[in-house]
Amino acid sequence: MADTLDELNEKLRSGNYHLIKEDYALHDDVEEYVFHIQREDLELSLLRLQAEKMRLQDEANRLHAFLKTSDCNMLSQEEQYLLGHQWNVMNDYLNTLKKRIKLIKEKL
Repeated sequence: MADTLDELNEKLRSGNYHLIKEDYALHDDVEEYVFHIQREDLELSLLRLQAEKMRLQDEANRLHAFLKTSDCNMLSQEEQYLLGHQWNVMNDYLNTLKKRIKLIKEKL
């Protein structure tokens, strides 16, 4: 049983599999565990991440353009600061998505 659990653990930690469901049953004082795992569809994940990256890039570009306008300059210092911070966080998120996309492409 330890070998089976080690194999399950290894698959889940690889990131290529996801735990979908787990079942537990007791039959004649014998415990039974059933783990349902599914292999991740890397191509589908890649498409989702690329679409998410494109949407976020568009939003970040629009925010960046707004930050350069006179309308933005009319906002309070705190609002301007928060919008600038939001833009920085969006760029951090974009960089994370780019790294995840790169990792998936390396697996394909």
